[in-house]
Amino acid sequence: MIETESLLRSELARLFPAPVAQPDWQSVLRDAGVTARRPAGRLGAGLRDRRRLLIAAVVLVVLVVGGAAVAGTRGWGPFAGIATANHAQTAQDVLDPTVVTWLEAHPLPGSPFLFDTSRLVGQLPGSARIYVITTTTNALCIVVTNQAKLELESCGKPLTQSEPTTVATFDRVVNGPGATPPLSYGIAQDGITAVSFIAEGKETTVPVKNNVWAYEGRNQALRSITVHYTNGTTQTLTH
Repeated sequence: MIETESLLRSELARLFPAPVAQPDWQSVLRDAGVTARRPAGRLGAGLRDRRRLLIAAVVLVVLVVGGAAVAGTRGWGPFAGIATANHAQTAQDVLDPTVVTWLEAHPLPGSPFLFDTSRLVGQLPGSARIYVITTTTNALCIVVTNQAKLELESCGKPLTQSEPTTVATFDRVVNGPGATPPLSYGIAQDGITAVSFIAEGKETTVPVKNNVWAYEGRNQALRSITVHYTNGTTQTLTH
């Protein structure tokens, strides 16, 4: 915002330079014996002023739109920094009507879901799909569905530099012949290539693909997780 304001000031200064002394053209013409036509007067000055104001307005619009275009590459609101979700909603982003009905019947207290903001960001192990969606209070919510059924929903604050990834774990089928290991997953900010944590007693690294990471098996990601950035740096988060 500061750079944009500075650029606007310099552009306006160029368009409206400081006034300088003007020669008395009426005296010059009179001394030369030339009969001047009707001067532009206030009408001409008004047209010139309006023209300059129009130019200044165009410059302002260009600066604002240009700034919006740059910001748009980073995303807005709760999806800022999540490139996979930074696009117009498509057919695959729309939640199944059954899931929508359930979520409508169980809204967050004082923060209903905005269903036109849902975005499909990936698929978890098996057939589960993971979506992001926001609410009227700009929460970042994650919805996991499996064959048109809601498996899990969670909401929190948008990702930040201090909290660059979400972390969630849930048990799908605990006992019986169809038992499956617990599933841990999360949405990570752009620029994060992997996350690591202790699993089965050893450090385990899981790649991030399209802002999504997932791991099957018991682990301690909820307790401590390290994110790995493209520039080689790491950041450890403990809860």
